[in-house]
Amino acid sequence: MKRKIFITLFVLLLVGLTPCVLFACGDKDTIIPGKTLVKLVTEKGTEQSYVDHETTITLPTPEKEGYAFIGWKSSMQTVRGDFNVQKRDKIELTALFEEDCSKYEKALTLFTSDGSVLEYDEGKFNNVDKKITKLYVKAGYKATLYKKKDFSGKSFSACYKGTYDGKVGSIVIEKIKTTSYECGPLLTNVDKAALLKQFAPVYYFDENEQFFADSVENVPLNMTRNLSQNGYFYEIPGITDPDFVNDYLKGTKVNAKAYAFAVEKEYEFLDLSYFVFFPYNLGKKIGFVRYGNHVGDWEHITVRLKVEKNSLLSTTVTPVFIEYSTHTWRFYVPFDEVEMTEGHPTAYIAEGSHGIWQNAGKNVYLNKVVIVLKDSCSKGYAWKLWEDNQMETYAYDALTWTGTGIGGSKWNTCFDKDYFNPDSNSVIQWGNYKLNKGVFYTRFDDGPNGPQEKPNLYNYYTMQSMQEF
Repeated sequence: MKRKIFITLFVLLLVGLTPCVLFACGDKDTIIPGKTLVKLVTEKGTEQSYVDHETTITLPTPEKEGYAFIGWKSSMQTVRGDFNVQKRDKIELTALFEEDCSKYEKALTLFTSDGSVLEYDEGKFNNVDKKITKLYVKAGYKATLYKKKDFSGKSFSACYKGTYDGKVGSIVIEKIKTTSYECGPLLTNVDKAALLKQFAPVYYFDENEQFFADSVENVPLNMTRNLSQNGYFYEIPGITDPDFVNDYLKGTKVNAKAYAFAVEKEYEFLDLSYFVFFPYNLGKKIGFVRYGNHVGDWEHITVRLKVEKNSLLSTTVTPVFIEYSTHTWRFYVPFDEVEMTEGHPTAYIAEGSHGIWQNAGKNVYLNKVVIVLKDSCSKGYAWKLWEDNQMETYAYDALTWTGTGIGGSKWNTCFDKDYFNPDSNSVIQWGNYKLNKGVFYTRFDDGPNGPQEKPNLYNYYTMQSMQEF
C-alpha cells in the first residue's frame, strides 16, 4: 500500500541520560563543549542551533496534515511516538540535555538533596552522612557507597552515572584495575575492527534455552516487510494466538551471527556494542498464563573504552566498564569485576526472554511484592564471538547516524534509518505489532526496534540511561 507522507519532521534532541534522537542524518556537525545541537528538518529546509542543557523548544506546526516523529525525556524513560500534528496548535518540548561532566575533575561527584555538590578523590571516606539524589564517577574509577558509616550496611558499586534516593554513610573510591592497549594515532577502522575482536564477549545461553539467535539475513526469508504509519516493519502475517511459535522462531546455534558496532562518543570514549537478534522472545508466566511473548528480540552488551592520546604517534585505549542490557534496565559493571573467559568478557543470556546479565543464577529484574520476575542464566551453550565468522563488524557515526563495514564486513542496509523506502532493507520494528489480550499485561507484545534506534549507537553524548540503585 502506497502512503503519502506530506511532512517528516526530524528532531535531534540529545537529552539527558535517556536521550531523544529521531530520524535524521547529514554531515558531521561541530561539537561545542557544554552545548547540544538541535536540528529541525522540514520540507522548507533545515534549521539548527546550539542550546544549553535545559531548553524548551517550540516546534513549528506544519501547514499540511502528516506525522511528526518526536520524543522527549519523561522521568527515566524516553517517550516517543507518532502524532497527528494537525490536531496541535504548537508542540513544545523541554529537553534535559546531557550534563557536561568534564567539569567534574575528582573521581566521584555526589549531588545531594539539599542542592550541594560533593567531590572526592581516590580513598576511603567515613561519616559522610548525606542524602544524595545522583552521582557521577570519573572514567577509570569505581565507588562503593555504603548506607552506614564505618563501611557497613547495604552497599552498591558505581562506575558511571546513577540516581540514588537515600543516605550515604561512607564511601570507598578506587581505580579500576585493568590493562591498556596501544593503537595508532588516529584510531582507524583497522584499529576499531581489532578492538571489536579483542573485547568480543562469550555469550552463555541457559542450559534450558529453546529460542536461540539467528542472522538478520534470514529474516526476509521468514517474515514479510509491510508498511505501518511508523514505517516499514517485519511481521509474520496472520498471528492471532499470543502463544504462536513456528520452527523459524526457535533460531539456530549453527549459522547465527552477532553485529558489533564501534562508536566514538563525547569525552573521548569508544563504545563497543555487541548486538544479537533473536527471532522470538518468550515471555514470563504469571500464574498459569504467559505474558510478554513477541516476534523479534534485540539484546546487547557494550564495552566502554577510554581513549587517550599519548603522542602524535600513538593512542591508548583502556576498558573501564561494561553495560549489561537487561530488558529495560541497564547495569554498569567495572571492568575488573567482570568474569573473563579466555581473556574475553563473559555475559549470560537469560532463558527465553534473553536479558543479558553479568552473573549466572536466578536474577530478579522486577519485584512488585505479589509479582516477582526472574531471569534464569547458566553456562549452557557458549557462543564465542571472537572466533571466525561469528560476528559482523561495523564503525558507526553517532552524529550522522551512518555506518560502514570494517574488518572485512560489508555494511548491512537493514541498519539504516530509511523506514519509508519500499526499496530499502531498513525497518522500524523487527516483529509483529502487539495483540491486545491479557488482563494485567500484554500477552503478545510489539517487536523491538533495531540497533540504530538504541542510544548506544545514535547518541553521541551518552550510552543509554542512568543506573538506578
